[in-house]
Amino acid sequence: MLNYQRGGEFLALLTTSQQCNRKKLEGCQSELGYYFCPANKNWFEKDTWILLYEPYSLSRTELENAEQAGIVKIMQDLDDQLTRAIIN
Repeated sequence: MLNYQRGGEFLALLTTSQQCNRKKLEGCQSELGYYFCPANKNWFEKDTWILLYEPYSLSRTELENAEQAGIVKIMQDLDDQLTRAIIN
């Protein structure tokens, strides 16, 4: 979850721990469409790529339903510093 939008919508991004030819260079790789967080930083246990190219806007109900169905796993809020780094 990236943030809560006006009107009750949540902005969410997919994450993956699968490298799939992605660089392990910490920070934003905007030309490639992801932000890389190394393991054990920002509470990610594994190397994690935050995929920027496909954001989702979900209502609270859609988010809760997706979590109950096992489609979404809400783990923890991103801290302000990481959120700003991703947005910038």
